[in-house]
Amino acid sequence: SCRPIYALLAIALTWIFWPVLAPAMLGLDYIVFQPVYLLVIFCSTVSETLLFVTSLGCFGFLIKDVYFKYGDNSSVLKTSVGGNSTPAVKIPDTEEDVSEEVTRPVDGNADREETAAEEALNVTEEVLKDIEEVQNVTREVNKANKDLEDEAAEISNIDKITEPKFSVQESVRDIIDDAVRRPADDVAELAASAC
Repeated sequence: SCRPIYALLAIALTWIFWPVLAPAMLGLDYIVFQPVYLLVIFCSTVSETLLFVTSLGCFGFLIKDVYFKYGDNSSVLKTSVGGNSTPAVKIPDTEEDVSEEVTRPVDGNADREETAAEEALNVTEEVLKDIEEVQNVTREVNKANKDLEDEAAEISNIDKITEPKFSVQESVRDIIDDAVRRPADDVAELAASAC
């Protein structure tokens, strides 16, 4: 079969014509991948804008829901606090009314509300415990930082204490000056004391 010969000839021709093939391959690569480049540019410009507009719309819906949910309740609160209409909550007049309120059977919504309130209370307690733990860790870190600063201050004070007040050259110069001024007997005594 001639396949191995053709393969070797193809490799040899590629080697020979590589200076011509390389720029042609670059041109073909540019033409083939141009749609990919355009898609990347489109996604990086238009998609970010669409994402921003979508998130802005979601925020608007959130504000609208909050306004309608709490906006209606605020009118009830205004009339019950300062208006002339009847109060929003009925206050029992006698002990019998209170006992009727207590002994009335609880419906399913009240159970769900109570369970939700207990869950919210439990979550709140957990969050408060977490906050307390974070505060304790922060106190410990601050204490460790203060201790490190104190140790650094002590080390700098030790450096100041151990720092010589005069240099060796000055002390030798002082000894030589004293030796020159004293008589010869004192010089020998001074030299013996210096060693």
